[in-house]
Amino acid sequence: MQCPINSRTTSEGAINCVCRNGYYRTDSDPLQMPCTTVPSAPQSVISSVNETSVMLEWLPPRDSGGREDVVFNIICKSCGGGRGGCTRCGDNVQFLPRQLGLTETRVYISDLLAHTQYTFEVQAVNGVSDQSPYSPQYASVNITTNQAGKWLHLSFSTLHIPSVVSSSLRLSSFPSVDPPLFLHDSLVTRGHV
Repeated sequence: MQCPINSRTTSEGAINCVCRNGYYRTDSDPLQMPCTTVPSAPQSVISSVNETSVMLEWLPPRDSGGREDVVFNIICKSCGGGRGGCTRCGDNVQFLPRQLGLTETRVYISDLLAHTQYTFEVQAVNGVSDQSPYSPQYASVNITTNQAGKWLHLSFSTLHIPSVVSSSLRLSSFPSVDPPLFLHDSLVTRGHV
């Protein structure tokens, strides 16, 4: 019997092949399929910090383990803050599009604490990763968040709307500068009105 790649027979006359050490099949993989392994770590993780959020981007692993179902998980750890060492981030941290099972090589992370050190681990996993006795391989990046944004406060004594184009009014806030900016009678002045 000819065994698929990374598999072998356990005895002469065997009717199926078992995977070699470090190689696996999922329950849905046919027995004639080669055995596969876990992927290597993602490559070249870069970060772009914007106040209390960060965009992480990376390259796929050099070795997919022989599978095409590689996805990525993000592990967030908050470091320092007098606790000593790093601890997992709380549920308040937001991941877009999600934290686990990413198919794209980027993630946007928001609602981080200001002036805090974080370590992000980008794990590569595939369909056989859960069969390995080892933790997934990962690449990590360390970042420090900046000060949380300040917001522009608008104050009007009279608001004149010359015409109404729709039935709604939309107000937005924008990051401000110090000292605060105030709008008054169509003039922008620094400091107090």
